[in-house]
Amino acid sequence: MKQIFRAFNWYGLLLYLGIVACYTLGLTTYGQSIFNWLNSRLPSYLLAYPAMHLVLGLPAILWTLSISRMKSSLLKMSLDQFKQLLLPVLWTGPMFLGYGAAQNFSTGLSSSDFWTSCVYAAFFEEVFYRGIFFGMLFRYTRLGFIPSLLLSALVFACMHLYQGKALMETTGIFFITFLAAGFFAWLYVEWRYHLWLIILLHFLMNLSWGLFDVAENALGSGLANAMRTITIASAIITTLLAKKSRGHSLAVNRSTLFLKPLLNSGCPRDLKST
Repeated sequence: MKQIFRAFNWYGLLLYLGIVACYTLGLTTYGQSIFNWLNSRLPSYLLAYPAMHLVLGLPAILWTLSISRMKSSLLKMSLDQFKQLLLPVLWTGPMFLGYGAAQNFSTGLSSSDFWTSCVYAAFFEEVFYRGIFFGMLFRYTRLGFIPSLLLSALVFACMHLYQGKALMETTGIFFITFLAAGFFAWLYVEWRYHLWLIILLHFLMNLSWGLFDVAENALGSGLANAMRTITIASAIITTLLAKKSRGHSLAVNRSTLFLKPLLNSGCPRDLKST
């Protein structure tokens, strides 16, 4: 299996597409039915919701664990990585302060929305869409950042289209969530595949949005997008400064945008850093 994804070929592509389809189509077509069935048999929806994702994502999880180190990256964290978890808290400060001030700091987030829209949404979306669907292509094939991102970002954006009620609104939601997928993927790569950092950032952004009932969907209002833009800009600037201070070049650059060069070992360059 490792040899399949060390060099891009059509067999690997078909396998990848099948795994993506199994999770995303299963979630949109059978997700609610599976959740209802699990919820009727488990003590709480808090167990049923993650169980649904695990059932639908089992092929993707098994495939990923067979060829990568995602398990260790989720279960192990260095001291530096632990310290880096403070960054999403700082980055999202403007969202919490701005949204809170606009709503006089009155909150209206239910317990179920907290778990499903904030905790589980952030965790499973980042594990599957960034860690697996994007990350496995970028890390284990010669595909560069843009081609690795395209399918996962398209699927991620389409999964949010249900929020739109009109054509223009739906189109705006698509572009916002597509760009969000690119933003999270870029941070994931530049912070050396620190998935917990991306999960926490996604969680805090969702939490600030839901806690103060900012908008009905991901499109948001002028204030919402202004605060969100400040958060995104803060994350980008901090990342660039951190790279410069450590003397590290950007992992996403001209040589890794479309097709990564091979090393003498015959492997894509990024395999040497995993």
